[in-house]
Amino acid sequence: MAFHLSMLTLLVITEVVVYGQEVTINTKLGSIIGLKTLALNNDVYIFRKIPYAKAPIGNLRFEKPQPYGPWDNTLDGRASAPSCFQILDPLLEDVYQLSEDCLFLDIYVPFDVSTNNTKSVMIWIHFGAYQSGQMSNFDGSQLAITGNVIIVTIQYRLNVFGFFSTGAIKGNYGLWDQILAIRWVNENIDSFGGDNQSITIFGEDAGGFSGTYTETASLNIIECLRCPTTETTLDCLRKLPAEVLIEAYNAVKTAQGGALPFQIPLSPVIDGELLTNDPIELLENTESEASIFYRSLDVVIGTMSGEESILLQAFQSGLQDIFHFDANDHIPRHFLCNVLAPAMSAMTYGNNSKVTKAICEEYGESSNEIELSKSILYAFSDFIFNIPTARSLRLHSEISSGNGRQYQYIFSRLHPYFKLLYHFPSWFDGALHSAEIVYQFPNVAIPLTSQDEDLKTSFMKYWTNFAKTGDVNEEGLPQWNEYDILNEYYINLDVEITSGQHLYEDRVNFWLKEIPAMLQTEIQINTTDAIRNKAPSGKTVKIITTVLMLTLAVSVWKQ
Repeated sequence: MAFHLSMLTLLVITEVVVYGQEVTINTKLGSIIGLKTLALNNDVYIFRKIPYAKAPIGNLRFEKPQPYGPWDNTLDGRASAPSCFQILDPLLEDVYQLSEDCLFLDIYVPFDVSTNNTKSVMIWIHFGAYQSGQMSNFDGSQLAITGNVIIVTIQYRLNVFGFFSTGAIKGNYGLWDQILAIRWVNENIDSFGGDNQSITIFGEDAGGFSGTYTETASLNIIECLRCPTTETTLDCLRKLPAEVLIEAYNAVKTAQGGALPFQIPLSPVIDGELLTNDPIELLENTESEASIFYRSLDVVIGTMSGEESILLQAFQSGLQDIFHFDANDHIPRHFLCNVLAPAMSAMTYGNNSKVTKAICEEYGESSNEIELSKSILYAFSDFIFNIPTARSLRLHSEISSGNGRQYQYIFSRLHPYFKLLYHFPSWFDGALHSAEIVYQFPNVAIPLTSQDEDLKTSFMKYWTNFAKTGDVNEEGLPQWNEYDILNEYYINLDVEITSGQHLYEDRVNFWLKEIPAMLQTEIQINTTDAIRNKAPSGKTVKIITTVLMLTLAVSVWKQ
């Protein structure tokens, strides 16, 4: 099976409701009713709510997913699946149905369902920082038609149901769900006209995960639920209604107070089975299975020009009140030096005071309040998005030796819709952490200008070309040069598509050259100092979704 990987960032806006002509197809698992509808004036076949795993309830709660297997009666694939249990914004509580029985996938087939002319497949793993999200918001119809590829969207367990971890409860169940869904596609997509030898896994978001955060949050949830912290804990947790569990999780999350966006209460952990170590470290070990697999892949990795909008959203949600400032005016230097930089250092460098000081000096030198505010936001977006992206691209370029392609992009177009949706400071001018949703999974309710329509088509063609051949380019599209360590080519996706080299060069060098050099000097001065906690238990890890998806792909590939 050929895997490709790509990373992009999206935001859920609204659920899509589809009407159309009923169609029934026979698969190796049983028959299924779907809908034939129109997208871009062409037929697209949609099959929703296909179960890939048994309902993770009762004794299957806090267990690896079990394959659903074949079904006897005709499966109804016309209606949307319920979303996995999560905390919803009050405005959305009447929009989404929530259920623990949520391990489903949707399939979008363009033009016709034929096994005679198989199509490449793209599997979309939705965002949400392991806490929220649903596949029903991502209608793959236009993407499928534009590239003549099959789009598959999947759901997986979230928050306490997917990433609770302590004692006998190992965690990472949401990741195991994703693996089983990918395996289901590999084994069954041929029934829908898909080519299981040409599969692209694509997703979004980036963030940190910490065994320490997860273990602490899990123990606090147990205490909140008054379950014993003994061998009977699992039995107690399995007997509780899902609503009680999510309420306890919400209480613990709320009690976290002034947490930064990358301090996620429940997330993946190093479990010794699925994740045996920091994924980046596994890739850097050229003898590891993960590294061997990674070097054979074609990858697309990129970011928004304003990823730091996530931090602005946190400010608006109350974070700035805790630290006594108003981001609409400016972000003070003390937030960088006393809050953000120490948190970054703690997450990756073991509370190293020299790293904290270096971050403070690098991003806090401007005497102009607006320039300082922007620089503080850059510190956040660099740490969470831009530097992991650069590191992953450099690593892939180094170890692939021409066996796999790598492409970098930055998305800079901010659709006017988002300016109405969010009320960010007037001095902020980046493309939000969600800006490309209008172009990757278009919603007919959001109008596009002719320039935006052109960008949407180009964006979709780049991605579907990549899925089909590993090469993003085609005649008529602006040339997108392959990334390499020497030139570091990237493409800037905007209403006018342009190219560049060495994106954020000085800031990348600060993180990938200056800090490592400083730490190496410190090691030479005192070799007994622990720069970073290497123990599997409670280890803090920072990855991008591309690397995590690679881990999932390796698990499928090995089997």
